[in-house]
Amino acid sequence: MTISRRRMLSGVALAGSAAGAGMTSASAGTAPASARLDVEQDFGGGWDGVRAAITEAERSGGSSAVVVLGRADYAADSTIDITRPISIVGEGRASRIRHAGTFAGPVLRATDLKRHGQWESTVGTGPIQTYDPEADGGGLTLRDFVVIDDDRSVAARDGIYLLDADDVLMDNVMFGFLTGTALTLGADDADARAPGVASGRVRESDFRRIRVYRCGSGSPSGSPDVPAMVLQNGNDAGDGSNQNYFHQLRFVYNEGRMLLRGPGNDGNSLRRTIFRDMQLHALADNDNWNPVQYFPFDLVTLEGAVRETFVDGLMVNGNRAGTACFAMKGHTLNAEIPRRLVIRNANVVNVHGDFVRVDRGDSVSIDGTGLGSVAGEILRASEASGLDRYYVHEMGINNPAGKVTAPGATGTVLFSGIRV
Repeated sequence: MTISRRRMLSGVALAGSAAGAGMTSASAGTAPASARLDVEQDFGGGWDGVRAAITEAERSGGSSAVVVLGRADYAADSTIDITRPISIVGEGRASRIRHAGTFAGPVLRATDLKRHGQWESTVGTGPIQTYDPEADGGGLTLRDFVVIDDDRSVAARDGIYLLDADDVLMDNVMFGFLTGTALTLGADDADARAPGVASGRVRESDFRRIRVYRCGSGSPSGSPDVPAMVLQNGNDAGDGSNQNYFHQLRFVYNEGRMLLRGPGNDGNSLRRTIFRDMQLHALADNDNWNPVQYFPFDLVTLEGAVRETFVDGLMVNGNRAGTACFAMKGHTLNAEIPRRLVIRNANVVNVHGDFVRVDRGDSVSIDGTGLGSVAGEILRASEASGLDRYYVHEMGINNPAGKVTAPGATGTVLFSGIRV
């Protein structure tokens, strides 16, 4: 039976107690005999211990090394750059990375974790015989820990920034109360052109059970506009950020939007992003609830060269009149627009604005089971939006007739399979 590399790494981490029983604790900065490096036992704990463990893992273990965070708070006072595809594994919510003092982050950053060799073979060619695992940077694993800022007292505190990476596995990582961007995937234009950044894209990665809670900063006027989460593609980045899967993403009570952004042409756009079983919950005051208190701007924005976005399984709770759950917009610096947004199996409650609004975009497909409860429009697009095609199908109890505005576009509206 073949065991995958990631499953094997998981087994190493889960078998920690057994491994630890037969391992003598080393002094800070000294690597233990195995590929399991325990921050508390082997490196003295603290953020300096995390840094030392990651440095040693990259030096001695590489892709086979697992850095284990303990049941502790780690006060991060500087960014740790990850240069090899190691695994960093915690003990769930008991392993907490917190910003210290005025440090704004990010706490962890990766700038060049690209796969190489046989994983890049093309059609008509066999495996690359010169493949060297030491040169393969793909496969970073992050799981079972929290990045949190308990008081939101310092502005623009960021969480994790993966500028350039392939084959990432992030599982059960929670971000809470960060005033900056909790998770940034792919480099913006300035960072993509900086020395040491290979391309500024994230490719073929899996993000599972990620929770982004009360992060970002924003206002209806657009200032400040600090997204809680960003998925983007660095300019001039080859085939772009693509084939990234998000499973059970919870985007809850944030004070900044989720931004999907593609800056360049079709050759280096943000492509093929898949969300399955996602929760979007707008910020509200539960003690004095009122619809006007909801998140004051759009929940999710698709901007520029965002080629395909697919959402399957969606629960939306709340937005304010005049805003949208999903907004499609052109890029601010060029003529690029989002191409295809597909949403299936969507249920919405307390939506006082629109479900999807197209300022600029090419096509939209919406197939839901509870869309009629949208107080605004299920789909709203002006003729100037350039929307070409649309499809709206409501399988619930509320007829969607009259809730689609898309002049100039060709489309179909169905209620339980019957055209309306």
